[in-house]
Amino acid sequence: MAEVGLPQYSVVSWAGLYGPAKLPREIVVRLNREFHDAMKRPDVVAAMEKQAFHLSPSSPEDLAAFTRAQIDAYRAILRAAGVQPE
Repeated sequence: MAEVGLPQYSVVSWAGLYGPAKLPREIVVRLNREFHDAMKRPDVVAAMEKQAFHLSPSSPEDLAAFTRAQIDAYRAILRAAGVQPE
């Protein structure tokens, strides 16, 4: 995670794994389980840490809630900065 400080705001980079809309639940669950397993492997952890990524596996529901919160936060930051959509 890289963090950039702005007056009153903090912007943090992050990444998540997304699939197409309406992906069958059993595939979502399987992918989530497989990625959780991969993120426990020492070689994967080392490779991610080398790139300054802190792995924090979560559920699909937690990622969806986090994504919504991030969109809301960025929207507020952009509005406060006076950025207008084109």
